[in-house]
Amino acid sequence: MTRPDAASAELLTPRELRFLDLISQGFSNAMIADVMDVSAGTVKDLAGIVYRKLGARDRANATLIGTTLGLIPITDDETPPRLDRDGHTVACVAARSCPCRNKPGIAQT
Repeated sequence: MTRPDAASAELLTPRELRFLDLISQGFSNAMIADVMDVSAGTVKDLAGIVYRKLGARDRANATLIGTTLGLIPITDDETPPRLDRDGHTVACVAARSCPCRNKPGIAQT
């Protein structure tokens, strides 16, 4: 595989960057499909495209390369969890139930 560089990073579309961000958060393909409102096949296609553009072998490698290139923000323990488009945490989506339903400012589903 070729070594990634800033030029390859510029080739990622906003959709591909969103995919990269979601895999960096540990989202499964099914969760990504739900959040991005696409099919599971589209998620697999996005994975292949992003891996190829970054020269990555897998999700972990893509996340490492994306972080190194500044495509994925580095967070610390004090940073609030990132939310999906409906305002839910990764745990909410993974559990298919929302433990944050009663929190103010969180979208209800």
